[in-house]
Parts: sequence; C-alpha cells; structure tokens
Amino acid sequence: MQEKIVKTRTPTQEERDNYLQLSDTVFINPKDIIDRGINFLGIRRSGKSYGVGVLCEEFLDKKQPILIIDWEGEYYTLREKYPILIGALHDPYYADLPNLNPESTYQLCKFIVENHQSLVLDLSGKNTLERFTYLAKFLKSFYEVETDLRTPYILVLDEAHKIIPEKGLIRLKTLKAHQQQVEYWAYEIAVTGGKRGIGLIVATQRPAQVTKMVISQLDIKVVYKLFEPVDRGYLKTWLSTKQIDKVAAFKQGDFVLLGLDQPQFSHTKTRKTTHGGETPELKNKTRIPKMGQAIKELSILLAKAPEEIEEDADPELINRLEDKITTQKQTIKDQTRTISESKITEAGQKTIISEMRIRVTELENQQVSQEKLDALQDSLDSYKLKADNKIAGYKQTIRDLKDDLTTAYDELHTIEKYPELLQNLKEDMVEISNALGIDLFPSDIQEVMNERDEYKKQLDEANNNQRQEQEYIDTILSDAYVMDWIKGAKRKLNSFINSRTNHNLVLKKLVSSDDSIRYLPEDFVGLGVGTSTIKKYLEDFDGAGFAKKIERGKNGRASYSNNLSLWVSNNIRVMYLDAPNAVIETIVTDLKEFVITK
Repeated sequence: MQEKIVKTRTPTQEERDNYLQLSDTVFINPKDIIDRGINFLGIRRSGKSYGVGVLCEEFLDKKQPILIIDWEGEYYTLREKYPILIGALHDPYYADLPNLNPESTYQLCKFIVENHQSLVLDLSGKNTLERFTYLAKFLKSFYEVETDLRTPYILVLDEAHKIIPEKGLIRLKTLKAHQQQVEYWAYEIAVTGGKRGIGLIVATQRPAQVTKMVISQLDIKVVYKLFEPVDRGYLKTWLSTKQIDKVAAFKQGDFVLLGLDQPQFSHTKTRKTTHGGETPELKNKTRIPKMGQAIKELSILLAKAPEEIEEDADPELINRLEDKITTQKQTIKDQTRTISESKITEAGQKTIISEMRIRVTELENQQVSQEKLDALQDSLDSYKLKADNKIAGYKQTIRDLKDDLTTAYDELHTIEKYPELLQNLKEDMVEISNALGIDLFPSDIQEVMNERDEYKKQLDEANNNQRQEQEYIDTILSDAYVMDWIKGAKRKLNSFINSRTNHNLVLKKLVSSDDSIRYLPEDFVGLGVGTSTIKKYLEDFDGAGFAKKIERGKNGRASYSNNLSLWVSNNIRVMYLDAPNAVIETIVTDLKEFVITK
C-alpha cells in the first residue's frame, strides 16, 4: 500500500487567526515571508501557480497589499472577490489601467503605495522587449518609492525563469540590457527589500532555471512535483532519499514546505477565486466604490505627461507674486491717467508730426526691397520642402527599422520557447509512462543520463561562474576611480621616462623582468650609466613604488626587484578588496607596455 503523503497536524489558534493558511495543516507567519522570502517550485501542472494564488488570497484577506508581476496574464481573476487594481501593457477587457506607459511608472508606484492599494501588473500581450523595458523601470520605481515610504508590501514574481533566468537566454544587446536591469532590481529587492518592508514571492518550474543571485536569498521553499535528477540533488539539503521519492510522485496540488523547522507535507487548499490559468473569462468582477474613485484618480494622473506632474507651489511664494502683480497694475493705471489728463503743446504736436513723416519715409523705402524679400521667401520655401521630404524619408526608414526590430524580437521570443516546449514534452512522456507502468528509461541508461545531467550542471555552473567573474572584471576595469588611478600611474611613470636623465633605460629593464630577479646597481652598467647614478635611480623607483629594495638580497648586499605587480595590487585592492588577479594582471600588462613602448 502506498504511503500517504499528507501528514496531519493541528494548528494553534494563533496560527488560524494571524498566519497565512496554505493548506488544512500548513500555516505561515507573514513576517517570515517579509524577512526571509519564499520560493514556489514545481513542474508544469503541478499546482505551483495555484498555490501562489492561494497565498495571494490569504494576504488580501488580511488587508496586506500585494503587487503581482504577471508575465502570462493569469492573476486578474483575483478581482472576482478582492479590490485589487489590474494594470496592463495592452488593452484586455479586464484591465482598469490599460496601455501603461513606461514613463509613468514612478507615479503609478507612488500612488499604489501611498494608498496601500494592491495591483496585478499584467505584462502579457506585448513582445519581450516591451515587457522588459517596462518592468525594468517599474521595479526601479517601486524600490525607490518603498525606500522613501517603507510600507509593507508583498511582491510576487511568477514565471520567474522567464523574468530572471539563470542562463543568458537573451542574445540581442538592447533586450539584454533591459533584462539585466530587471535582474539587478530583483536582486536588490531580494537582498535589502526586507528592511523596506518588501516580502518576495518567486515562482518557477525548476530551481536551476532562476538566477542564483535571487533564489539563494529565499529561505522558505514550497516544493511541488519535481523529478529531474538535478532537482532531486537540490532537495538533498532538506530531504531524505525516501522523501525525495515522494516529491517525484506528487499528485497535482501536493507540496512540501521547507525552511521552517521540519519539512511539512500537505495538499494545497481550494482557492476562493477562479484560477486564471484555467478560465479565459472573469466572473463577477468586484466593484468597490472607493476603488472606482482610485481608478479614476490614477487614470487622470497617468494620462499626464511626466513634466506636468509637480508638487503644489509654495503658498507664501504665490502671495508675494500676487502682491507684486497688484502693485504693477496700480502703477500702470496711474501712468495711464496721467497721460490722458496731460495736454499736448503746439510745439509737441509739431514734433510728433515730424517724427511721423520720417517714419512714413522709412516705410516707403522698405517697400523698395519687397521683391528681394519675396525671392528670399521662395528660396526658403523651396529649402523647407526639400527638408520636409528628407525628414519624411528618414521617418519612414526609422519606422521600417522598428518593424524589422520588432520582427526580430518576436522571432527570438519564439526561439526561446523551444527549450521550454522540449521540457514540457519530456514531462508529458514521464507522466504517460508512469500512468501506464512503463519503464521509459532502463535503469542502466537512467544512471548514464543522471551522470550526464550532473556533469552538465557542473559545466553550466562553471560557465556561469566564469561569466560572472568576467563581468566583475569588466566592471572594475571600467570603474571611473580605477581608470583615474591608471591614468595617474602612467603620469608618474612618464615623469621618469621623459626626464633628461637615463631613468627610462633602467626603468624599462626593471619592469620588463620577472619580480623574482634581484638586481645590483652594476647589473645595469651596460646601459651606459655609472653605478652610483644607477643606485640613485633604483632608490627613486623604490620611493615611487615601482621597485622593491631588499637588504642583503644578493651576495649579502642591498638589491632591487620589480615591484610593479605588488604596487598595482595594493592600490587597486584599496578600492576593490576582492579584485580578481586577472584585474591586476591586466593593469600591470598595460603599464609595462606603456613603459616599454615609450
């Protein structure tokens, strides 16, 4: 008889009143999610997203605001029961805030946080570039607003393997830049969000598919069905082999909670609203009067151009300006009265008439050049027409390029789905073989496959580590302070190279040698410089840091060695304590070439 998966446990009264109920026996303290984060894992159709929906309902029941990043457009059904705003990048029938603009993300985030309003951000209906462009700005804005206001919020990232993937699935440069910004802000929220009151919920099909930068920050795991060898190895940290076998045999909705005391096996309770992944229509859309007003206010706010949204003006400044305007109006009125009451003398009248005659003559003279003005106007119109035609051509070229780029993004999005489709096919084959009792892969072949998967995992990790290290090296070398230091080092070296003495001859030989070689002054005599002079040069280099003086280093006498590497290392690691050796080697090579080629 098969062992029963669900282990019963009687919850305490405190758990029933204040905790989040995921099943009949599993209750989670909301504070643990804010402090430690939670990760839902499970293959397709295992009940993972359904479980996330249950937890969202629990938060909403307790009046805790949530923010759902909905990649596939499945969480709008929460509106059947709860007053949650629905924003979308496109214009679906269920959206309160359709066609969201990336330029208004800060206003949107500020409004929902200030009003403790929950939001489903539907990213479906747009191509990958548009999704990542909007999401990068949105997460940045949300983090900045929460840094200022520190209002407790729950951020949900479903389909995280598509939003913050571990592998570099993104190839196009522009798209990759936006995806890396999304990954950065997700990491910031995972690491420091708890201090700002942000609890993070991440849902994905497999742990290996999401960047370790984020998933490693989530201590609580809700694991649905997983059977891949790599995933079984991942679970060994918390479960025994027998328990891992149970996870591989889970039915839809079965899960095990990890990270809170002992593992708890259970089955997800029923949702109060329809699961969006199963139905295409929204039933009984909840309309709340207060929320209707919120939608109206927010729609007006987001319709404004960013520059139109400003803080209220200073009342004291307004009063001062009004007083000044009143004073100026009175001055004008007084001057007008004085002019109207004054009488123009006969001499004054003659002067005015004379001035008017002069002005008439000037105007008549100007009419003579009217033909030239007309000719100039014709030329100007001709140039304007040509310019307009060129601009129209450029605009059409830009539109064509944008269309080509959109097509490229759409094709890339299709290509990126192939690995997911293959994984889905594999899962379906395993499900069918289990149902029919067929041994799909003989045990000896399965062992080879497991060994292959393990090597593949190790290779992927090695490649990922290498990629991350190279990115870190590039970051250090492009740092403004590091680049300034390198420029300063070259100026320092150049001061010796360009001196009227023979410092450069000794310096070139010294820096091009291995740092294990010890030199006495007479070792440089072949350069045509006296021993005493060379000794002085070496002491100068020692003082500058390029050379190292070793007392009794060679034949019991003071000698000198190349100290360029150590000098660079000491200075760079003041700025970056953990700078890789490759950074030091790159800078040393650059400085050596600088000296030798001079």
